[in-house]
Amino acid sequence: MIGEPAPLDAHICYRDRVANAQIAAGAALDVAASTLETSGVTSLLQALTRDVWISNVDRFEPDDLGDTPASLGFQAYQNFTQRALRRASGDPREVAEKHWAIEEFTVGAPKNVLTLSFNGNRIIVLKVPFAQGRQADFSQLAAWENQSDARARMAARNTQVLGGYVAPAPGQDALFSTHSKPGVVHDFILAWAGEQRSGLTAGWLGVPVQGENPFLVSRRLWWDEEKDHGIAGSTAPSSTTPFDERPVTAPSITLKPRPAGEGRA
Repeated sequence: MIGEPAPLDAHICYRDRVANAQIAAGAALDVAASTLETSGVTSLLQALTRDVWISNVDRFEPDDLGDTPASLGFQAYQNFTQRALRRASGDPREVAEKHWAIEEFTVGAPKNVLTLSFNGNRIIVLKVPFAQGRQADFSQLAAWENQSDARARMAARNTQVLGGYVAPAPGQDALFSTHSKPGVVHDFILAWAGEQRSGLTAGWLGVPVQGENPFLVSRRLWWDEEKDHGIAGSTAPSSTTPFDERPVTAPSITLKPRPAGEGRA
């Protein structure tokens, strides 16, 4: 009857559907993260993140060059994308020892969206906003409708795979767009972040879904420690010397000989 509470078995069924979606997402995430770690892919991604982030914060000059957190994030993402493609293809512009040579690990950038493929999984890379430092807030990390089509489609696929699970806003109940049982998730987001002062980085793997909360579950892949850098003392890039005052190697210029007779009256 109208106004009567839903039967108890309906509430149990709803709780089961939420729990099943969370369990399925968590299980797939654990397997994917473990595979990345044991295969050495996580170590490769961590090393690239360090190299990219340190070089970018080293040239970050908000006072002298007008750099902004947005420009830093954009440049770091572009550098990460290009250098990942180089390392995966054995490009000589990357040090040979840092080339990626793990079987079945492939890298591409369709429409400039860095996408990693490994062990049947697809992983899209996302730079954590500068303001969050190394403490990524996954509830506020992204709104998929404002992200690339590839990321939005990835979240939609996961919602479909997880029985139509649509993440709720805090304090609200989850919604379901279908009545199917959860399947196996194969789409993940790699989110990486860095601190400006220390140059240290961190990385997480998450399961994106549609709804008010962009991720259903996430797991940390790495968290840099000072000793990881292998540098005595501070690992922070120097910020005391402005970019335009740093030493510059004098260019070697050779004047082209003037042909005989040229310029004579």
